[in-house]
Amino acid sequence: MKYKISTCISIVYFVFACFFINSNVNANDIDAKINNIINDESWSDNYRNSLSRVYKKGPNFNHNDYVFTLGCGGGVICGYIFDSSTLSVVDFPTEFLIDGFNAHYNKGSNKICFSGRSGFNNKKYKNKCYRLISGELVKEEVCDK
Repeated sequence: MKYKISTCISIVYFVFACFFINSNVNANDIDAKINNIINDESWSDNYRNSLSRVYKKGPNFNHNDYVFTLGCGGGVICGYIFDSSTLSVVDFPTEFLIDGFNAHYNKGSNKICFSGRSGFNNKKYKNKCYRLISGELVKEEVCDK
């Protein structure tokens, strides 16, 4: 039994070390990519300022990622996720009408849920949830028993 416990502890330390090393390696790439976007004048000031405000506070989604939103005109909110694993920006599933819009997410999960109406086609989102996986928002399916 003692052998199994020490093996498990060794495996835990190994996994932790690999995660820690990988996160430090990626941190420079993440910082460089976000700073490139913030300094790239081909993006709108509103977009760059929104990302910059969130970036200064630190990751707010999926451990190392950044959710940011901005008004994009006509009473509509545009939202994005900077995905640190792919160094890319992922769009929300739609632009949302500001009235009634809500997004639920946290730093410890890759799950984000939306409520509100689409500013594109008026489709209703009532706590529709997605997972960020490899640079894509994948819709969670609800299964009835």
